[in-house]
Amino acid sequence: MNYFLIGMIGSGKTSLGKSLANDIDYNFIDLDGEIEKAAGIKINNIFDKYGEKYFRKLEMEISRKVIKNSENNVIATGGGFPINENNFKWMKNIGIIIWLKASAETIFKRIRSSKDRPLLTNPSIQSIEGILSERMKYYQRAKYHIDTNGKSLNMAVNTLIKEIKSNNL
Repeated sequence: MNYFLIGMIGSGKTSLGKSLANDIDYNFIDLDGEIEKAAGIKINNIFDKYGEKYFRKLEMEISRKVIKNSENNVIATGGGFPINENNFKWMKNIGIIIWLKASAETIFKRIRSSKDRPLLTNPSIQSIEGILSERMKYYQRAKYHIDTNGKSLNMAVNTLIKEIKSNNL
């Protein structure tokens, strides 16, 4: 089984994913990290140098290579990964999709000092709300929704584990 964590930048995909993978003895894969490793440059530099369209193509290719015929993974996707219909179908075919929900305010608090977010180089609650409203319809298609607002990492991971066990995922 593979668990795909989707959601906005700052929703907790990487932190929660690492912790969850450790707790359930799965591999953790950070797709953004894999893309940076394969490309040899940071994601924000890929966006700057080649544009978003090129990045999305690279994201799709690398995700397939990294996870090819692989099981027992917790995968943190990039925030825009599930927008591509092919990516969404692929995730659904090989795993369970879990949306980590976070409000614009929560996301802002978590990423406000970060400067390496390609679509949010100068984050504001308004810019986050804009991206979140564009992506909401894609995120909502996930089978499971976990609210990370106001939860510590341990609380969120425990909620996720409880969801996995209660639904026999």
